[in-house]
Amino acid sequence: MKQHTGGKPPHRLTPYVEVLSIRVNKSNRAAACKACINKLGRELALERSVFTNTKTCVKAHLKKCPQFAEQHGEEARLEILYGSDEEGQNIDTSSVTHSSTISHNFLSSSSEATTMPHTTDMPPSRPVRHSRNRSLKGPIENYLVRDLNSAEYIIFEQHLLKATVSNGWAFRWIENPEVIALFKFLNPVISLPGRRALAGRILSSHSAELQRKQVVDAKKEEIGNTLAFDGWKNVNHQEILGSVLITSKGKVLVWGAEDISGDGACAIDVVQKIRDFFMRAESNGIKIIAVVTDSASAYAAARRQMRLEYTSIVFLPCFAHQANLCVADIFKSSPQYKIASSGAVTIVAYFTDNRHSSWISKLRQEQKALYGKYYALVRPTQTRWNSYYFCFASLVRSKRALK
Repeated sequence: MKQHTGGKPPHRLTPYVEVLSIRVNKSNRAAACKACINKLGRELALERSVFTNTKTCVKAHLKKCPQFAEQHGEEARLEILYGSDEEGQNIDTSSVTHSSTISHNFLSSSSEATTMPHTTDMPPSRPVRHSRNRSLKGPIENYLVRDLNSAEYIIFEQHLLKATVSNGWAFRWIENPEVIALFKFLNPVISLPGRRALAGRILSSHSAELQRKQVVDAKKEEIGNTLAFDGWKNVNHQEILGSVLITSKGKVLVWGAEDISGDGACAIDVVQKIRDFFMRAESNGIKIIAVVTDSASAYAAARRQMRLEYTSIVFLPCFAHQANLCVADIFKSSPQYKIASSGAVTIVAYFTDNRHSSWISKLRQEQKALYGKYYALVRPTQTRWNSYYFCFASLVRSKRALK
C-alpha cells in the first residue's frame, strides 16, 4: 500500500470506490463505486453511482448497492460497513442529500467529464449543502431552483461549449443580454461564464479531455485502426492537413490537424508526414493497420513507396476521391454532359449572386405561387461529385418556376 504523503488522508472505505478528478468542493472529490463499475461497466456506473468521496456518503451508497452486496456477500458486507465504526448500524444517513449523488441528468450525456484533469483555472468551488430533515417543509419556492455544485458547473459549462460548437455560434453569444435573460428566467441563481472563459479555459480543458479519451479509445482497439487524412484550405488560406482514426467498428476519432503551408507537396514530404503520424501513434500505443489518402500524384507515389517499407500496413486510395475523379472523367468525355453541366452551374451561380437580387426575388415569388414554398438552388463544389447531383436536382425541382 502506498504511504500517504500529504493532503486529506483517505478514509477506510476508499479501497471500495474509485476517486475521480472532479472536485465537489474544496476538500472532497467525487467518487464512483468499484462494484458498480465492474458489474455495469464504467460508463453506466458513472451515470448511476457518483457521489462525494466522504465516508458518510460512500457508506450510504454501499449500504443500498446490490452490486456491492453481490460481490462481497452479506457477512463480509456488514464487516466492511460497520466493522471499524463507532456509530454502529443505526447511523443516520439522512445527512446525505443531493451533494452525495451528482445529478443523473447532467452526467447521463457527459460521463466522460468525471475524469477531467483538475487545473488551477477552475470555476469557484461551491460548498456542499447538507440537510438533516428529509421532509419537504417551507415555501414551495425553496424547491423550484437551486445552485449547482462544482462538479455540475463543469458539466454545465461543457454543455454550453457543445451547444456553441454544434450550432456554429460565435463565442460572444454567451454575453448576449437576451441569452443572459433566458438563463436567469430558467434559473436565477446560475451564473454563465464569460466569452473569454468559454473560448479559453473551458475550450482548452474540454479539448484536452477529448483528445485523452480518443487516445484511450484508439489504444483499446485490438484489431487495429485505419489512419485517414486529407488536406484543405481554411478561411485564412492556410494549407491544413487533417487526420482521423477509424476503428474496426467504424468509430471515427479525430486525431488532429496541422498547418502545412510552409511544407512541400512532393512525395518525399508526404512520406515524412505519414512517418510522423506512425511515430505519434506508436508512442501512444496505438496500432495502425491501414492508411487512406486521396489520389493526388504525390500521395499516390507516397503510397507506392511506403508499401515496400511497411509491409504489415495496407495503403489505400480514398474511394470518395476515386468516385469524384470517375464522375469528372464521364462529364469530360461526353460533350452533351459537359454542356448541360456548364449551363446548370451558370444558372445556379446567377441566382445565388446578390448582385441579381431583383431576379432572385422574382424566382422566389414564382416558387411561392407554384409550390407554396421556397426552394434553394445548390452551388456545386469542385471536389465533391455528389454536390453536382444536388445542384442538378435543385434546378429540376424549380424547373417550372425558372421557366
